[in-house]
Amino acid sequence: MFGFGIAEQTRTFILSFGFGFLLGIVYDALRVIRMILGDSDKLIAVQDIIFSLITFFSVFNFFLVVNKGEFRGFLFLAMTLGFLLYRYSFGAFVLFLFEKVIAVFKRLLKTLLFPIRIITKPLKKFLIKIKKNLNLLLKNTKNVLYNKLRFGSLQKKIGNNENDRNENKEKNQMEL
Repeated sequence: MFGFGIAEQTRTFILSFGFGFLLGIVYDALRVIRMILGDSDKLIAVQDIIFSLITFFSVFNFFLVVNKGEFRGFLFLAMTLGFLLYRYSFGAFVLFLFEKVIAVFKRLLKTLLFPIRIITKPLKKFLIKIKKNLNLLLKNTKNVLYNKLRFGSLQKKIGNNENDRNENKEKNQMEL
């Protein structure tokens, strides 16, 4: 017998509906991670790719196991309905709940880190002052011997060309 009976179709429809519901839970888990880490474009793109891969492989395996590898349109419809039911009923409540929990956690973390910020703020200012004072202790580069020689030779090249020519003539005559 190649066809499915009404009982078998109803069973696979209900399983597909529940599977769509589970995919909604996976999607909300990724959304909670996004709420914790922030809404950067890169994070959203990575999470969308992860969700697409999870969905593709899990739906493919679901059809292999439950429906003997046959793809039927009403099962895709059931998955979509399960996903949408979760998303707009339970998912909305879960997301609201996680927003409140994360907000409380962030406030608690901010409160716990407040004493550390009080200590580190003056320390940071002190370190900046030390850095400025250390820069003042460095040698003036204009007075370093290497720079004097280099600067002096540049001055000669740019400076009096006639004097340089005369000096070069004298050197050449001495060499002969």
